[in-house]
Amino acid sequence: MSAASAICSLLFHLALIAPAIWNGAHQRPPIRPQPGNEAAHEHDRDEIALQLVSISDDSMGNPPAPPPVISAPRIAPVPVAAEILEFAVNFLADTPEIAAQSAADDAQSSSQLQGQYVGQMAARIDRAWLRPRSPIGDVRFLCEVRIEQDSGGNIKEVTLESCNGTSRWQLSLVRAIESASPLPAPPDPSVFAHSIHISFQAVPIELAQSGDQYEVEMDRAERTGRTPIYSIDPKRAN
Repeated sequence: MSAASAICSLLFHLALIAPAIWNGAHQRPPIRPQPGNEAAHEHDRDEIALQLVSISDDSMGNPPAPPPVISAPRIAPVPVAAEILEFAVNFLADTPEIAAQSAADDAQSSSQLQGQYVGQMAARIDRAWLRPRSPIGDVRFLCEVRIEQDSGGNIKEVTLESCNGTSRWQLSLVRAIESASPLPAPPDPSVFAHSIHISFQAVPIELAQSGDQYEVEMDRAERTGRTPIYSIDPKRAN
């Protein structure tokens, strides 16, 4: 019995130390290749490249994990300088005034172009107007005229809406307007009008600084003392 007990004890200890002896036999230190021994180096590299990959059976056949939930980013307030904030507030407050000022500027520009257009037509008529030397019948000759023209500036109709003075003075103005046709083109097409109102005025020759804008008196009438006969200066008519 003692021999059997010894044998059993020996087998039990061999069972305990056998795994350690077995693992020690398989785990040997890596062999460093000696210089010039390339074949042995390649052999060791192949042995090191072999690795054991273990795949757990628990991960096989499981459904994919749900995507992570991404929360919306938090918007953080950005500090703004007081000067910038004040400028923005003033700009928004002044927007109606800016629009109104722009409209007023456009209206003023159109009014200036209209005045320039009427002034050009009045100047052309005034250069062609030979005023009579006869009395006006008033201190000053004043006349409001409406002129109808076509798109080319050709005068179609002349209407004396409000005029003082004698018919001779009125007729002289009508002739001047007709001789000024066609009228000058407008500085901008937007101010063109088929119907134009223009005011004219003149003083008698006694009060004029120069007689160049008045009819020429015939020399014969001056010599005979008869009633003066007036004619139109051909140079001014052109």
